[in-house]
Amino acid sequence: MRHLPKINQLKNLRAVIQHGSIRSAAEANHQTQSAMTRSIQELEKTLGVVLLDRRARRFAYRGWPHF
Repeated sequence: MRHLPKINQLKNLRAVIQHGSIRSAAEANHQTQSAMTRSIQELEKTLGVVLLDRRARRFAYRGWPHF
């Protein structure tokens, strides 16, 4: 059985997509960059997929996984 993602993890993913970077999203949501990064990593681990392409300077959303 899969675990469900936490609401704050989904909100953080949405913020990263909207702002284009973890740093900008963290600033906009009054969080540290490390807290935002950890939240996204935990979400990816929960879902078992990589949601953000981290190769570029700005992150690229890879899309929601289809199960």
